[in-house]
Amino acid sequence: MNDINKPTNSENFGGLNKLWFAPSTWISAISCKLNGVTQSVTFITGKDWLLCYCTAETIKFTQEKISDDKGEYFRTKLTGFIPKDTPEILAILSEMDQYKYICVYQDNNGNYKLLGNLDEPLNFSESLEIPETVAGSNGRTIAFERDIRVRSSFIVNPL
Repeated sequence: MNDINKPTNSENFGGLNKLWFAPSTWISAISCKLNGVTQSVTFITGKDWLLCYCTAETIKFTQEKISDDKGEYFRTKLTGFIPKDTPEILAILSEMDQYKYICVYQDNNGNYKLLGNLDEPLNFSESLEIPETVAGSNGRTIAFERDIRVRSSFIVNPL
């Protein structure tokens, strides 16, 4: 164990910039970690990460360490807001209901994190929100979540 020192880079931006997802069945391997950083994700032929556009400053990630009678695990959740309710978005989300996912996000400091693993892919859910006022934004909040046994890891640029 080592000291936790002040970061050497003075910038520490909050927030997440982008999120990508892929059905876990599209992924054939996730490399071992080197110094705690996942090196690569290997996809089956013809498949790759899918980008999910979310309204600026709505992507959020939480991971809480929990120890209870079930043991130690990490409650993992990635959410974002997809603007507008359209037939095209509904068709994509309906198809997404059939799978479990591995996700990646990029934070506003340029770091990438890999969420979920082949043994514990994330569950997908969504909810439609249509506000009562014209000033509000209609759209869907999406969530990728699951209790997993292993902390989410940084990943070398996965794209």
